[in-house]
Amino acid sequence: MSEDYRMIWESHHRRKLRSHEVVHHLNFNHFDNRVENLVALPSTQLHMIVHHSPARWKAIKELVDAIPVQRRLTFYA
Repeated sequence: MSEDYRMIWESHHRRKLRSHEVVHHLNFNHFDNRVENLVALPSTQLHMIVHHSPARWKAIKELVDAIPVQRRLTFYA
């Protein structure tokens, strides 16, 4: 499978992905490489949670969304 989505994410965010980051397709469609469908997750472990436990992913997303954007940026730096 092509990893064009990684280049698309990096180009849009103007930085390289860190070695531990994984790009996830929000709608689970790996052919939908629109920027708004791509999110960088901080670990493979979290990526597995997303794919194997959608309810848990929803809870994690709600927690992350509650964090002010500036704090989120420094958290993953």
